[in-house]
Amino acid sequence: MKGGKEMIKYLISIFLLMTGFVLFADESSLLNEYVLLIEDINNIDTPAYKSAFVKAGSGKIMDFDFSESKNTVSQNPLDFSIHGPGFLKVYDDSKKAEYFSRYCSLTINSEGFLANADGFKILPELKIDKKVFDKLQFSDNGLNYRYGKTSIEYKFKLYMPVAGSAVAREKNYFIFEKYDEASGFSIVGRSLEQSNVKLTSSLLRMLFILNALDKAGSKKIKEIKTKELLVEKLLDASNQWQTNINEENVILEIKSMITKAPPGDLKSLAMLKSIIADYSIFLAPDYE
Repeated sequence: MKGGKEMIKYLISIFLLMTGFVLFADESSLLNEYVLLIEDINNIDTPAYKSAFVKAGSGKIMDFDFSESKNTVSQNPLDFSIHGPGFLKVYDDSKKAEYFSRYCSLTINSEGFLANADGFKILPELKIDKKVFDKLQFSDNGLNYRYGKTSIEYKFKLYMPVAGSAVAREKNYFIFEKYDEASGFSIVGRSLEQSNVKLTSSLLRMLFILNALDKAGSKKIKEIKTKELLVEKLLDASNQWQTNINEENVILEIKSMITKAPPGDLKSLAMLKSIIADYSIFLAPDYE
């Protein structure tokens, strides 16, 4: 395992080599991508937030990462996470708009309807007495309550976007142009899904972009000071989102980038593969 100074040199060497991965883009595209990466990192603590796949060099969102993230235990008995595919459909009365989200912290809104913690009504609607709300229990895919003559059986309906249809994101909420009902999911009570932002790869990508902007003579960002800050964050192994930012983590993240390279982007793919070959020596003998 390398010490702090060796690790800094190692990381800087990697992102210098990666300059070829971003130099073909114009300044505006790189800055747009940089802003999107900042948005992802700023939401690393937002429950059920889903990060974006940005097409390298374009600064435009290519797709969203809908992969299921880890769950954290919640003290709220009516917080839950979704295991499997699907998003809750919710309704924002203030905007008269429907959204989709995996943020599942339940409450009752001012009109007595089941809602999430942001006050968005859960669809399909369920109007419920506040006295009963505290006694609700989770089933595999819904809520139930039985006492005397009062009985509630409520099944959550989840949805997924239709492949190829438009998807837009507003923090941890999505707008789906077209969607189908999802199946094969279950409910995990007293838990909330974490953000799926990959801190290491996001910070590395920001370093690559800053290096390209620096070489292009951009004055939009104070590159050197920002680079130092990003390297410091990469080396911070005690933060709450990552365990051990080390050589192995970096190599794994770059390997992950290879699998996500835009189709037909042979220049980027060749550059990434050459970096893996050049730095594979750092995996031995510690990680064999």
